[in-house]
Amino acid sequence: MMRDILDGVIGSEQDLDVVGHFDTDDLLASVEQYAPDVVITRADCVADGDLLELLIAHPQLKLVVLSEDESSARLLDLRETHLIDPSPTLLIATIRAVLRREG
Repeated sequence: MMRDILDGVIGSEQDLDVVGHFDTDDLLASVEQYAPDVVITRADCVADGDLLELLIAHPQLKLVVLSEDESSARLLDLRETHLIDPSPTLLIATIRAVLRREG
């Protein structure tokens, strides 16, 4: 459900694109192939150790990890920030703020 909502919100933004949906087994290979700026996933879909390995391999990458019930989220970029409200609008604003900070 959240995927569909995020697809709609991101798809309506001129400066953002969804490059694909990937199985967690293919996540590292997909990141290497598509070189996204941000990956959005759920906590129950990938282990924290795998997320750390992904960030170490791609330190520029930002990860948004939704809780299993999608009521909260974490933004990981070799630092962790808890997001109280993981609404699509807040997620988009957070992604933009982080990318501006890096640019």
